[in-house]
Amino acid sequence: MPVVQGLGVVAIAVFSVAKAFVENREIARLKKKIRRLFEKPLEYDEGVYRDKDKVPYCPGCFDGKNLVIHLKTTVSSFRQYLFNCPVCKEEYATREFQDGDTVKSIPGP
Repeated sequence: MPVVQGLGVVAIAVFSVAKAFVENREIARLKKKIRRLFEKPLEYDEGVYRDKDKVPYCPGCFDGKNLVIHLKTTVSSFRQYLFNCPVCKEEYATREFQDGDTVKSIPGP
């Protein structure tokens, strides 16, 4: 009987360590996002948020939940890109015009 009880204590200890590890990873992820907000401010660019990256951020998540979420490219064609947010599932369309590197965005459906 003492061996079974000993295994229970070990299992609880392993679970506690695993939980602490996950919590520490989440804290580190949040700290990184906060640092990024202060280091690279986002600018609203006709429908989406951008920083110096080419990949835009979700305006719905940023405005509504204070989350900084990169949009994922779903379709890419000649000078038009469709993005969706992996969190709120909204879609956004952006179009690059011929006049240099200017990227203009058009709100999605």
